[in-house]
Amino acid sequence: MSDALKERITGWQSQIDALQTRERVMVFVMVLAVLGFAFQWLLLEPVLKNNQLMARQQQQLVSQQQQKQLEKQQLEMILAAGVNKAKLAQRDKLNAELQRLDKNIQASILTLIPPKLMPQVLEKVLAENTKLKLLSLENKPVETLIDQQQAAQNKPRMAAAANKEANKEADKKQGLYKHSFILRLEGSYPAAIDYFEALSQLPWRFNWDAMHYEVTQYPKANITLEVHTVSLSQDWIGV
Repeated sequence: MSDALKERITGWQSQIDALQTRERVMVFVMVLAVLGFAFQWLLLEPVLKNNQLMARQQQQLVSQQQQKQLEKQQLEMILAAGVNKAKLAQRDKLNAELQRLDKNIQASILTLIPPKLMPQVLEKVLAENTKLKLLSLENKPVETLIDQQQAAQNKPRMAAAANKEANKEADKKQGLYKHSFILRLEGSYPAAIDYFEALSQLPWRFNWDAMHYEVTQYPKANITLEVHTVSLSQDWIGV
C-alpha cells in the first residue's frame, strides 16, 4: 500500500473518530442503506431480468395464439358463406399452428409451481429459516391472459354453424391465468440470502416480479417479494 493511500485512510479514520456518537450512527445507517441497495441490484437483478425474459416469451406465445385464433374465426366466416378447398387448407394449417402454440404454452406451464401449492411451499421453506419472520401474506387479483370462454362467446354464429366440431373443441380449452403473490418478511441480510437460495433449489419454478430490501434497525430489514405463477385454472391460491 502506498504512503499516499495510507495517509488518506488515516485521514478518514480520524474524521470518523472525530464524529459524535449520533453522527457515527448516521454514517453507519447510510452505509447499510448503500449495502441494501447493492444487494438488490447486484445480486437479484440478474434473477429478475431472467424471469422477466421468460415472462415476455410466454406472453409472446399467448399473443401469437390469440392472433391465430382470430385468423381462424375470420376463415370460418368465409367458409360459412361458401366452402372452397383453398380456405379449408388454410384453416387446417391454422389449426395445426394453434395446436403447436397450445403445446408450447402448456410445456412452459408444467415447469411452474401450481397456484395452490405456492403459499404452502413459500411458508414451508420460510419455516426452515428461523432467522426470518413472516410479516404478511397477500395474493393479488387473478389476471386473465387468455379467456377461452369469452372468446368462444364472441365467435360469429355463422362460423359456429359452419364448423360446429371445431368450435366445440375450442370451447373445451381452459383460459390462461396469472396468479401473483406478495410476501413480506423481516430479518437479516444473510437470512434473506439463505431463503432465496432455498427457493432457487425447489423443483418448481415461479417468476420473480419485484423485490424490495429496506434496512430498519441493523441487522434487521424489511424484505418484500412479489412472485407469480401461471396456470390454466382461474381458481385462486389458498392462503
